[in-house]
Amino acid sequence: MNSVNIMGRIATDLTLRPVRSSAGVVLNFRVAVDRYAGGGKVTDFIRCTAWGKTAERICTYLTKGNMIAISGSLTTGEYIDRNNIRRFTTDVFVKDFYFTGDKFRRSNEQNSPVYDDLSDFEEV
Repeated sequence: MNSVNIMGRIATDLTLRPVRSSAGVVLNFRVAVDRYAGGGKVTDFIRCTAWGKTAERICTYLTKGNMIAISGSLTTGEYIDRNNIRRFTTDVFVKDFYFTGDKFRRSNEQNSPVYDDLSDFEEV
C-alpha cells in the first residue's frame, strides 16, 4: 500500500505548466509541514505534484501561504545533476486535496472574485 496524507501551508508560487500527455497540465509545488523533533519544531518542505483538473483547481482556489491537506501517494525518482552527481527525489503525487483553515477565504477575497460554487470540494 502506498498512501500518504500531509497538511501544511503552500510554500511556493503556483504555476501550471503545459504537458503533452492527456493530463494537459502539471503543477509542482512545495508544502511546509511542521513536525516536532529533538524537543523543537522542524519544518519539512515536501515536494508535491498534481496533474490535470486537480492541478487546475489548486491553482484556481489556493495561493502561496494557504493551508492545504493532501491525500496521495509517494513517488520516487532519480536524475544526474549538472555536476554529474546522482540525485534521488521523493514527491507526493496529489490525488485529493482539501481546503483547511480560514486563511483561504480572506486571502482570496481581497485578490480575486468570490467563488460561490465549491461543490467539487470538501472543506475540512
